Amino acid sequence: MSYAFAAPAHWRDEYAADEHSELTGEQCVIHGEHLLVRARLLIPLLDADTDFEWGVWTSLSQQNFIRMSDLWTTPGRESEPPYFG
Repeated sequence: MSYAFAAPAHWRDEYAADEHSELTGEQCVIHGEHLLVRARLLIPLLDADTDFEWGVWTSLSQQNFIRMSDLWTTPGRESEPPYFG
């Protein structure tokens, strides 16, 4: 059970041709200045065997986006302190 969008609301298909913009399944850069990541919010459901998963896009500061990207495949990255989004 989930709800999500493949791209943030600000993304436009024409941005794909912009060398300073990129959209992947989990990260988005718009014009090199808007840095976003897709987060998964797990919401427990009463009387259900599963959680509701809500995929939300949030912006990050440049410093946090770089740090997140540097650690993207690092084991234990989920222990990183939370980033403001």
